[in-house]
Amino acid sequence: MSFAVQDYHDLVDLLEKRPQWRSDLRRLLLSDDLLALPAIVDKLAITVGELAEAQKRTEARIAELAEAQQHTEQQLAALTARVDALTVRVDALTAHVDALTVRVDALAARLEELAEAQKRTEQRLDSLAARMEELAEAQKRTEQRLDSLAARMEELAEAQRHTEQQLAALAAHVEALTVEQRKMQNKLARVDGRTLEIDFRQKAPAYFGRLMRRLKIVEVHMLEDQLAEQLSPEEYDDFLRLDLLLTGLLWQQPDRPQIWLAVEVSSVVDREDIVRARRRADLLRKAGYPTIPVAAGEEATLGAESEARFQKVALIQDGRTLLWDEALSASLAAGG
Repeated sequence: MSFAVQDYHDLVDLLEKRPQWRSDLRRLLLSDDLLALPAIVDKLAITVGELAEAQKRTEARIAELAEAQQHTEQQLAALTARVDALTVRVDALTAHVDALTVRVDALAARLEELAEAQKRTEQRLDSLAARMEELAEAQKRTEQRLDSLAARMEELAEAQRHTEQQLAALAAHVEALTVEQRKMQNKLARVDGRTLEIDFRQKAPAYFGRLMRRLKIVEVHMLEDQLAEQLSPEEYDDFLRLDLLLTGLLWQQPDRPQIWLAVEVSSVVDREDIVRARRRADLLRKAGYPTIPVAAGEEATLGAESEARFQKVALIQDGRTLLWDEALSASLAAGG
């Protein structure tokens, strides 16, 4: 029997007036798979919720998977939206029976795609879980290596502290040796100076003979009576420390009375030697003896040379006589 359009409208009116018929008609028209769709959707929703929880745990364990999780959530959100749309379409099937078959086929195909997508998602989750296990194991190995490194660093720190203590002890020892070396150098300098003073005393003609004739070495205490009258006790004590006192006549001016040399001897002549020679020569001149200050040694510092030039002190360095004319002229000009 044929089914006319009017019959279809009558059927629609009857279904609108009798809701229980719609349930029966739906049961007759839809397949068992389609009827089971709500349950499948509910199960899918539960599965989606579980996936979301698993995804959250995955995010907590590894931050690098955040982008993949976001992509998954977007897919699940789209799936939820599509399921909602599907629900609307199912409700609309009552009014659109002719389009039902096409839409059911489309829905079946879509569900197949969703099932395939779900399968791929599960595979990806399994892969992510395996990767997480690998990362956890790698993290464990890293922590073990860090613990080992920390222990090694502690050993190195202890060794460093021990080394620093040894260096501090060594530095103290070196400082003590340096002090002892300075003391030894000072002693050697005094010995050298004393030896050089003896040499100048014994070989005075060799050093001063070309400057003066009838050269004589005078012991300082031989002038103590005259000096004590003219000098203060402090000045007299200072003059007594003069290294060498000589007297004689000038070769250039044989008619002049005898002249005196106040000599300070040092292995290395410095400014202090120049100042002492000048000061002690002035003390002897103060007592009435025409005196030329002389500083003698094997070497002389640059400061000593400039000071000798300024103070008008003759300088004998390694057998060479420097600034003699200047010292002599200054002494004669001062009334020597």
